[in-house]
Formats: sequence, C-alpha cells, structure tokens
Amino acid sequence: MVGQCDRAWVLSDCHGAAFRVVSLYDEVGEGWPGGGEGRPDGEDRWRGRVVNVLILGAGGVGGYLGCRLMQSGVPVVFLARGRTVRRLNENGLRLTSPFGDWEGEVQAITAADRPRMAFDLVVLACKTYDLAQAIDDIRPFVGARTKVLPLLNGVTHMERLVAAFPSAVLGGLAHIMVSVSADGAIVHGNDLHRYRFGALPGGDDRVPRDLVDALGQVPIEAGVSAHILDEMWSKFQFISGFAAVTSLLKGSAGMIAATEDGADIMREALAETARIAEAEGFPVSAEHMGSVTALSTERGSGFTSSLLRDVAAGRRAEGDALVGDMLRRARRHSISAPVLRMAWACLQVYERDRTRR
Repeated sequence: MVGQCDRAWVLSDCHGAAFRVVSLYDEVGEGWPGGGEGRPDGEDRWRGRVVNVLILGAGGVGGYLGCRLMQSGVPVVFLARGRTVRRLNENGLRLTSPFGDWEGEVQAITAADRPRMAFDLVVLACKTYDLAQAIDDIRPFVGARTKVLPLLNGVTHMERLVAAFPSAVLGGLAHIMVSVSADGAIVHGNDLHRYRFGALPGGDDRVPRDLVDALGQVPIEAGVSAHILDEMWSKFQFISGFAAVTSLLKGSAGMIAATEDGADIMREALAETARIAEAEGFPVSAEHMGSVTALSTERGSGFTSSLLRDVAAGRRAEGDALVGDMLRRARRHSISAPVLRMAWACLQVYERDRTRR
C-alpha cells in the first residue's frame, strides 16, 4: 500500500510493516508538492542534501555504502528478492570494519512493491550478469529527476544503462575488499574503502557532490571525480589483468609472486590490459601502472580478486565482464593478449562445468 503523509511516502512491505521513505516528489515524473518544477524557495533539490536512496544489492559493495549512508542519517531502502528481503526486514544489517562497526534496522522492498514514487538516487551494486534484470527491477523507481549510480565491475554496463535511462546515469566505482558472512553481515577487513562518483561528460555533478557531502562525517573515503570514465577504465585495466591471473593460477597475489614465473605472468597480463585500454582511448599513467604492479606482485600478500573468490566457491563468476570483454576489445584492435586468452578459456570451461553440475 502506498499513501502520502506530510511530504513522505508510506509503503507497506511484504510483512505488513509500514515504513517511511522521505521524498520531495508527489509522484513519478511530477514536480514538488504543491505543483511547480522547483522547490518553493527556488533552490535545487539536490543542493546540500541527499533526500532518499534506493540500493539494489545488499552485498559487499552496496551493503557497505548503504550502512555508511544510514550512519550519516540518509534514508536508504534496499531493493532485493525473496529471502534477502525477509532477512533484511527481520534482522537488519550489520557491518564490521576496522574503521568502525555499524548495526541497525533497514528497509527492504521487492520490485513487485512498485510504489508511486521516484527515488532521488538509485545505486546499482549487483553482479554484471544480473544487469538486464536489475534494469527491469529499478525502472518503476526511476523518475524524471532520478539519478542512477552503477557500482559494477568492468565498463560494459555503461552503454546499456545509458540506453535504458538517458541523461540519468552517473559514473561510479568502488575500491574495497569486502565480503558477506554466512549470516548476512558485511565484513570489511582492510584499510581500503574508496568510492568515487562523477557525472558523465557534459553532465551535472551536483548529485555526486551532495552524495560525498552526506558521507563526510562517517568513516568512508568518498570523492567526486571530474574524469570518472578515465578512473573507471583505470580500475578495469587493473582488475581485468589481476583477475585473469588470479583465477587462472588459483592463488592470491602473494602466492603467485612466490612462484618462479608468477610475477612475470602478472606483469604481462597488466601490460596486455594497458595496451588495450590505450587503444580504447583511455591510456593509464606510469604512476598507475607502477602502483598496481606493486600491489599485484607483492610477496606475502593475501590480496585476491572477487572473480577468484567466486570461482573458488563454485559460484557464477563475472569472467565475461572482466576478462572476456577485455579480450574482445583486444581482438578488435588486433592486440595480442595471450594471458587473457588463456584465462578466458579457463573461465569458459569453469562456467560450462558449473552449469552441468
């Protein structure tokens, strides 16, 4: 059930418990309560505060961001399915982190709830292979002024999102090593928790700036990028090569570096992805290459990729978005990429074997 109450929407979830989603919309695509296209005081609605946020994905990346937003006082609703919705509504969310723990009640809905309102910001934090379903799920919640912020691996999702939501899509990325425990807790185990947001070329960056302002008083490293596509490609270049080698050799950075040829294979993979990124118009700097190479070849390091963790657990993996896509781009530019080629073949064998079990 949806109703209006003091400029807020009240939505009854699947358990019958009512919760409030603060919104300054009176309905999808309409203006401010009382009519008109702007606030009564003439200020843009995004200037100085984030009004309400919908996050699709309560796993590591989305769950961590959601916890920190709620810690800062921003209203957050999670869009999930089945057992996850029930768990979130009944048990809430718990975050453990070296930068401070957080625990609290959360509000979760399903796509079937479909309230007559639009969120101001929709964050996509799903796996890339779930993107088509995610687009369908969030569509009812995206109004004329809603911004869509993807925090997915790779870059293939951007074109599809822009096609689905023209002028609404922002760029975003997360540098964080985080997992979800068996009981659904968000577990952050190191000192890396860096999120970057930005407008696409020619776009308005007020939403990213307000989002970063909202996170300014809680422990998270959040920033606005004036060149978000460059940063997304820099991450893609790194993660693609690193994920390819870790999934191929089935080990952490330290385990691979301890072998006779592991560090060289890692360097070769990163050189391959750097050549491809440059051919695509996104060259990476020497400083970036030095940093990611050092991180990827550090002896004793337990650093792994989410791709390897998914493969080790027997789950569906993002091999196509991280390795397959990069290899296809290499072929379009006639760039030799033997390490990526071998890794992608192994990942395809893994997926075919996994689906037959």
